[in-house]
Amino acid sequence: MNRDELVSFHDGVDDANANLDGQCFRATYVFQLLHNGFGFQMTDSIRAVKVVNGHKVGWALGAMLYEINTLPWSYLTPEDKLVAEKASLQIQWDALFLVAILFAMFACLLTMFIVRRQYNMTVNRHRYEEIEDVPIDSKP
Repeated sequence: MNRDELVSFHDGVDDANANLDGQCFRATYVFQLLHNGFGFQMTDSIRAVKVVNGHKVGWALGAMLYEINTLPWSYLTPEDKLVAEKASLQIQWDALFLVAILFAMFACLLTMFIVRRQYNMTVNRHRYEEIEDVPIDSKP
């Protein structure tokens, strides 16, 4: 198509947002990719759609749906959910208990260190007698 035919094909839209100038390049690129890259024959039919069963279809959405459908899904019953929540709560309480025990041990060690230091400072302050100067005689 020439430019006038391309504009009329797009219902008279001729602005920068329509990006009409790049359509020839994209068409050639897609043809080469499908025919030489992926091996589609000239007699093969390809149909491009935007909506399937009322849902928009795009590359990212299709890739996401493919990945989601390959995951090992399992559905929990309300009873299973309750058991899982109880187990999670139990793990949280166990972790809190462990942190509390560690904090208490640290506090006890710190208290023992401070008390021992104060005790050593008061008791050992006068423990040793001062050494008296003794004159050294060279003769016995």
